[in-house]
Amino acid sequence: MKAIQYYNVKSIFSSNKNPIEIKSQSTSFYIADQLNRPYIEPNFKKIVFDDEKPTLLLVSAIGATGKTTLAEKLSADTSLPILDLSKHQPVAANTLTGILTESFDLSNIGDVLKGLAVGRFGVIIDGIDEGRSKTTEKGFEAFLDDIAKLCNGATCTTFILLGRTQILDDCWFYLTEKGISTALITILPFTTEGAKQYIDSFTQMQHSQYAEQYCEARNKIMEKLTKQFIGDLKAQEEEFMSFIGYPPVLDAIVTLLTQEHNYHKLISRILNDESENFEISLLYGIADYILKREREEKVLPNIVVPLIEAAGGPQNTDNIETKFDNEEQAIRLIAHCLGRKVSIKVFNDPNLDEKYEEHLSTFICEHPFITGNNFRNAVFEAMVLATLISSNNSEWLDLVNEYLFSHKHSYHLIYMMQFLLKDRQIPIKSLYALLGAAMEFKSLDSSVELRVVGMACDIEVVDEANADIEIQIEIIRDSDKSIINEFNFSSTISLDSTLYLGSRISGAFIDVPCNIRIASDAEIELTAPLEINARCIDIFANSLSIKKIKSATPNEGVLFTCDRLNAQLKNIISNGIPLTFLVRERDGIYFPAIQYVMTLPSLPSDPMIREKYFRLRRILMEFRSHSRGTLAKFKPKIEHERVLKGEIGRKVLSSLIKNKILRPLDKHYILDIDEISNHMGISWQSLRKGEMPQKLIEYLKGIE
Repeated sequence: MKAIQYYNVKSIFSSNKNPIEIKSQSTSFYIADQLNRPYIEPNFKKIVFDDEKPTLLLVSAIGATGKTTLAEKLSADTSLPILDLSKHQPVAANTLTGILTESFDLSNIGDVLKGLAVGRFGVIIDGIDEGRSKTTEKGFEAFLDDIAKLCNGATCTTFILLGRTQILDDCWFYLTEKGISTALITILPFTTEGAKQYIDSFTQMQHSQYAEQYCEARNKIMEKLTKQFIGDLKAQEEEFMSFIGYPPVLDAIVTLLTQEHNYHKLISRILNDESENFEISLLYGIADYILKREREEKVLPNIVVPLIEAAGGPQNTDNIETKFDNEEQAIRLIAHCLGRKVSIKVFNDPNLDEKYEEHLSTFICEHPFITGNNFRNAVFEAMVLATLISSNNSEWLDLVNEYLFSHKHSYHLIYMMQFLLKDRQIPIKSLYALLGAAMEFKSLDSSVELRVVGMACDIEVVDEANADIEIQIEIIRDSDKSIINEFNFSSTISLDSTLYLGSRISGAFIDVPCNIRIASDAEIELTAPLEINARCIDIFANSLSIKKIKSATPNEGVLFTCDRLNAQLKNIISNGIPLTFLVRERDGIYFPAIQYVMTLPSLPSDPMIREKYFRLRRILMEFRSHSRGTLAKFKPKIEHERVLKGEIGRKVLSSLIKNKILRPLDKHYILDIDEISNHMGISWQSLRKGEMPQKLIEYLKGIE
């Protein structure tokens, strides 16, 4: 569909509106003042727009793309209120009605409610994704029901809802099923010219005495990025700008051009990189340049050197190059944003450390990476987090997780981790950070598939203390099921350790020889297709909610396989989606989880049959089709020693090929699930659940 402009969105929303004065504004419900900062209007793409004046308009975007600024701009231009769910208490039934009743004068309540009912009044609701994260699925649906009830019958757009893509997608389905006319649009990245305009509006350098040098530096950065993204293929500008055309990246460029006016030096230091991933290298280079500038031009000459000179001892000059380095800055910035104090030994003299900390306590508040108690943009945040993750310092890794438990994830973190981590080896403590960032690639046009695979936990291995795991992240284009991007990492885990996976997991296959914990203070949300295989699985929450991605087949659900399950749940909402807990031990499992429990079938006593079965299952479990339809896998992935484990595995693979269960095709093996049934007497779904009919045993016996 054709792109629309901010003017069109404002016109749709403001049509026939009569603003009403708010008696009592709050931090979460207010009419915004005119912005005191530049606003470069984005364009929008219509995803679903069947009515000229829909009752509800949903505005989706990936994280950190200016949704809140857009909400404030709309509010200021229309004099209509914002409800910011990121600053509000958890929502439920009648939340919105209650807010309206409390906020407006009693004499105006009737006009407010009638205005919403017919379309003469409107409300902007920002932070829909954050509102959803604070409550249960039922509580959030009740909130949406309240919205639908208030505007039922309106002939103009009454509510605008803004939030991240996945939640807005779910909202559109729910509200449409309620019979409410609901349109869905998404914020597009800036074009090249729009990006330059954005940069110029914040730097204000295009008319300064440095204008010529400034424009040269800005243009060289943009040209280099354009060349890197488009290359010889001349891809559409929209696609190339999908990475750099959003505010976080542009903000990083703004900060660089504002902080450094020696543009010749800047260009020579950050634009000579010819690496394959130049766009990531550039963003890291921008952040690194700013950190080094803070150190070399501010902290060292103004704090460190004077302290050393005042101490008068040459013994204090050792390792000056390590003071206020990138890692130290990262620690201090994260701690600042958390409102925490950290104690870092920098000098040999405790007195110098004390004075150093005193000076920095004021200085860190003015660091160009932050504004107030928040990072200035997602790029700087990601660089800081990745720096601490790459340190592999257990204390700093805990600080990273503490930060991410209370802040939104950003896909920029994966790029920075990919750039900084040697051999793409991540500390296992950072798996939570990696998977959370991966899910931020989900958009209206793409889905995300996650694989975390190690030594199969159903293979009895007692002679190893640690196991290697591989992490694969695939971004899939929904239209043709092609892989847009792929990230690969690895890690090492102790067999008795516990992996924490967060409270929201989607489209993942996880097979690890250790324990897994999934926990939330309120609700866990699992989105099928999802498979988790581990020794022990802990699930702690009041409620467990099961959902399904649009491309999932009817049979695809949520499958847990483990020796022991510890499920402390009060409620399970399956929504008709298959949920199975496949366990070896049923003891200690209670309602409501017990309703979904199946016992793992016993394995044959013959050790050779068991080993063949393990190899067979491991080979076939490599094939996942979460969103791609065809069950295909690159040959090297199947032929890897981690999968085959020696001669028996190779013979099992040969048998599968001979019987056309696996069919070589170019660089892939294609799995034929019908041939599984023909040769083994078992369905694909039953095989995944560990069933073992006699025909399968006979098939295994026939493998020489």
